[in-house]
Amino acid sequence: MKEFTDIIEKARLLAQMTEEELRELWEQSLRLDAGSVIVEIGTFRGGSAIILDAGRAKVYTIDINGIEPIPDTNLNMVIGESTVVASIWKEPIDLLFIDGDHHYELVSADLKAWLPHVKLKGRVLFHDYDSHLGVTMAAHRAIEDKSLEPIKKVGCLLVTVKNN
Repeated sequence: MKEFTDIIEKARLLAQMTEEELRELWEQSLRLDAGSVIVEIGTFRGGSAIILDAGRAKVYTIDINGIEPIPDTNLNMVIGESTVVASIWKEPIDLLFIDGDHHYELVSADLKAWLPHVKLKGRVLFHDYDSHLGVTMAAHRAIEDKSLEPIKKVGCLLVTVKNN
């Protein structure tokens, strides 16, 4: 298990998140047992993926654009459209981190495609909540229909749990 201080310097250069948000992401990854599964939608340059890889979970990061492999990580990089990847996905997910396209229709499509794969009481995290209307609206819709329950908000990172 990697310490936050050991990985933050590398992640900070690549992530578009505050240190406070990265620390929350790190804490969420550490709460998972060995063999747990994390899926990140939207890799960009890999900063948040580095943080998610700090624990004992298996991390899959999905993006339509590939990135160079990141040294000293065990990331499983999947190149493709997230909803297409979800249509053939087989593993139950313990933590889903949504940080792909921020338009309402696409965030909603990611939720619709991926939420069935998230275990009951699994975590779903949204980045850019309250800073991008599409993300905020999609998260609110899932909360209103009782699919997700909000746990906490750290900066623009919303942490929720799957209810049904």
